[in-house]
Amino acid sequence: MAMNIGGGARGPSAAINITPLVDVVLVLLILFMAVAPMMRRSEDVHLPLAQHVAPGAARRPLVVTITAQRAIDVDGAAVPASGLAAAVTRALEGSPDRTVVLRGDASLAWKDVRAPMERIRQAQAAAHSGAPGVSLATERPSP
Repeated sequence: MAMNIGGGARGPSAAINITPLVDVVLVLLILFMAVAPMMRRSEDVHLPLAQHVAPGAARRPLVVTITAQRAIDVDGAAVPASGLAAAVTRALEGSPDRTVVLRGDASLAWKDVRAPMERIRQAQAAAHSGAPGVSLATERPSP
């Protein structure tokens, strides 16, 4: 690459040589094109489709509560652990699409909540429930 510093008959040249600039820009473009696909930070997730409830069609959920002493209530009525599935099936007979919400005390271990959750799912299957499984109730953090 030659450079004209002037001194000739025409004097100093005011033209800018853009060849190095184009070389640098092309190298950067190639680097960004090669690196961009690797910048993804998450995995592809196929989310389920949401089903919207028509206004006025929402029903009160069936609330199953497990206390810190592992006592079980179905809509406020005390139920023994062995009779949980039967109580949920009876409660879902009139409205099988009713949502089931499981409220467990924060002091319970996951194993204390998992077995009742399985019994509730079995009861939903026995009642031919169209509800999407069991919802776990949580509390909002205090401001």
